[in-house]
Amino acid sequence: MQIVWNKNLETGILVVDSQHRELVNKLNNFFDACINKRGKDELMGMIRFLENYVVFHFKTEEDIMQRNKFPGFSSHKAMHDSFIKEFLKIKDRFEKEGPTLELVTGTGKFLSSWLIEHISKVDKQLSSIV
Repeated sequence: MQIVWNKNLETGILVVDSQHRELVNKLNNFFDACINKRGKDELMGMIRFLENYVVFHFKTEEDIMQRNKFPGFSSHKAMHDSFIKEFLKIKDRFEKEGPTLELVTGTGKFLSSWLIEHISKVDKQLSSIV
């Protein structure tokens, strides 16, 4: 589940790349905590941090897109909104069920694949406007 940062994940936009690195770092910490069977309270704290950081990061990207009149803004924002909805479902399941093996595994796969795919294919398009 660990995400290894590499050049393919760089957009060339300093603030976006910095936030992506921080997000990858925090996700990897969350994955480690899950693997090491940390308690529900600790994991929920990490999930709440990730939720807040993702919202903050998406706002940063969306501000950049709006300032630079990015033509794909609406579809990009829709992807962000969809991710947040899915993330809130995951958060709700963690609150109700705790860190079950199925939930931890599914969450790890979803978060890592979505993030890698989104950064390497969608966020990379932002480099053309800045």
